[in-house]
Amino acid sequence: NKIMGYVNCNKERVLTLLNSILDDFCFVQILLGSGDQPEKIFESLNARGKSLLQFDLLRNNLFLSAREDRNRLFEKHWEHFEKPYWDPEDKKLGTSSELFLQHFLMAKLGTENVKPEFNVYQRQYRGRLGDTSKIEYEFSELKRYSEVYREMTDCEDDSEIGRRMKFYQTFDLTTLHPFILFVKCDIKPSDDELKCVFDILESYTIRRMLCCGGKNGLKNYNKFFSEIIRGLKNNFSLRNFIERLSEQTSRARRYPTDDDVEHTLRVHYDEAPLLLPDSSTIVFPDNRAVKAALHRYWTKTAGQIQKRLIRYILYRIELKKNENKRTETNKLPFEQRLTLEHVMPIKWKETWHLPVGKGSVIYKRESRENLGVYVNRNVTGTDRPYADLFSETYKKNNPNLEEPTKDGLADKSWEHAFDLALARDHLLESIGNLTLITGPLNSSMKNGSFSDKKGALDEYSILKLNREICKYDTWDTNEIHDRAKELIACVYEIWPSLDWFVKNIA
Repeated sequence: NKIMGYVNCNKERVLTLLNSILDDFCFVQILLGSGDQPEKIFESLNARGKSLLQFDLLRNNLFLSAREDRNRLFEKHWEHFEKPYWDPEDKKLGTSSELFLQHFLMAKLGTENVKPEFNVYQRQYRGRLGDTSKIEYEFSELKRYSEVYREMTDCEDDSEIGRRMKFYQTFDLTTLHPFILFVKCDIKPSDDELKCVFDILESYTIRRMLCCGGKNGLKNYNKFFSEIIRGLKNNFSLRNFIERLSEQTSRARRYPTDDDVEHTLRVHYDEAPLLLPDSSTIVFPDNRAVKAALHRYWTKTAGQIQKRLIRYILYRIELKKNENKRTETNKLPFEQRLTLEHVMPIKWKETWHLPVGKGSVIYKRESRENLGVYVNRNVTGTDRPYADLFSETYKKNNPNLEEPTKDGLADKSWEHAFDLALARDHLLESIGNLTLITGPLNSSMKNGSFSDKKGALDEYSILKLNREICKYDTWDTNEIHDRAKELIACVYEIWPSLDWFVKNIA
């Protein structure tokens, strides 16, 4: 049709086209010896054209080996790879054939170093197959793994694997794809076993990101899980997998005991912070480390994804609270429209006053782990804005009051109010003071009083997280402390510690 349209009954065009084909278009036949590598010659001949991808080299080599069986193998095992979904240049359509080949080899070989992929396929993977394996086995394995891989990367709701992989899609994580491929395709676990593997991996990942620098806490995943693949390839079980996670004794990989954590987080402002694990290590953070991060330190421990991570944690808690109920929120998608809201605003000093009378703050040590800070509601006296606690001379020398000290107080009797102010500052980023709301509601609430915020949440928010906040009559450090305790318990339930898996599964 193209030729007919070009010629359009013009004899000169017919002759020009014919002469071009006869004179300018050449066929080349290259005869190869037994030691020649056809894919290398093909790659060099193509050097002036479009660069060949590793997957292109693999395809050419496979079909060269297929000989007269090419058409059947193409239709049975390969045709789906030619769809735009696998085109690495069009990421909007699906996943990349290059990334799939990389993860396929990592799953098969248990090694994180698989580049250049085609050479590794030829020399390592194919070398392990031996001469007895037919070319159809290679085709069928690539197709089998690719079908699972597409299920993993599509993240569809009607697929159990797809639903579980949404967690990794949320944070754009692919480091565990090879291990999940290995478990699903090589081990072929039961549904319950696969669910348990997903539970362990998700808990491990969320705790690492929360306590050990966000995605930096996952930078050793490729090496670590490649070792697990090699070590458990012939004897994988849930017990063996959990033991591999718990038996690490080196400084870089050991699981920290409670004694390794020198301080748990305390609300009192002058307590030393909890010492969290080094972000370069491979550990499964325990509940005490998670508690510390969620009370306040997630802003320092969760890396660049800190806000997205804490939003996601609150989102999953909301789903957990509604999992047995038919509500509008039990299928709520995780989207950018859900924003973080500080119930006690960051700029609370502008509108939230402090009781300044002696005894207005109560310190109560509940246990070695918890030191509660409470507001004495029975204190009488005039509330004063935060800035009014300090002398005019002190304010003149410290106009922003960013790091105030007791030396600047206008009245010594206001030390308790000063302590409460520091406790409020300390708890601003605690999970107990955070919730999820939509963007428009966030901008309307801003730094308003608790009664105003409570009214807006009660009228416009359907989230159970916010309904529970509306049950409080007042909002201060004791309410934040109590709510944090309840939410952190939810986190432990959603993403259990390694100790929990050891006791309940291994």
